[in-house]
Order: sequence, then structure tokens, then C-alpha cells
Amino acid sequence: MPGCENAFALVGEFQFHFANIEGALNSCVAKVLGIDGTTAAVVTSTLDFAKKVALVLAAIDANFSKDNLDATQKLLKRVRGQNDPHRQNIIHSRFLATETSDVTFIRTAARDKLEHKIFT
Repeated sequence: MPGCENAFALVGEFQFHFANIEGALNSCVAKVLGIDGTTAAVVTSTLDFAKKVALVLAAIDANFSKDNLDATQKLLKRVRGQNDPHRQNIIHSRFLATETSDVTFIRTAARDKLEHKIFT
């Protein structure tokens, strides 16, 4: 599709970085649960992103002194914030290139009523 290369590159780059964040989070889940290999792959592939963050936060809260954990907890909460709404919107939306090489996203949701949200 001519003219869409930049839009594809921007969305692909976001997904690339987010996938790396989720990979690191998977390692955290495995570490706090004391699992590895196939078991870690099974567990992390059955949890959505928000549940992985919640699990790691709960494990940290239950197992470590509160004095030194504020920075780690703040970081994990910031990571969770990248999932919703940013990743949710990007991954679950149609997207189009604009004349200025930006990306416009169109997300359709049918909860109590049908909605089409447009954002850049």
C-alpha cells in the first residue's frame, strides 16, 4: 500500500518495544514463582499483561521489605499504564496513514452501545 509505509513502521516499532517489555515481564513472573523453561512458558502464555503485572506486584508486596520497593512498584505501575489504553488501542484498532505520515486509529467497541473512537 503506497503511502502507508510510515504508519506500518510506527505501529510495528511500538509493537516491537511492547513485546520486549512483555518478555521482561514474563521473566519477572517466572522469577517470583520460581519456575523456568516449559513451565514458565505455559504460565506466562495463559496470563494477560495486566494479570502478569498484578502477580509480580503481589509477590513483591508479600515477600520483600517495603522500604526498598517503591521504585520497583512505581516502574511496574508505569508499565501497566502502557498496556491500557495505549497497547489496547493500537493492537485492537484499525489504523490508517494520514497525509502528514501520522497514524490515525479507529477502534470500534460494542458495550452498551456501538462506538467508533478515532485517535492519533
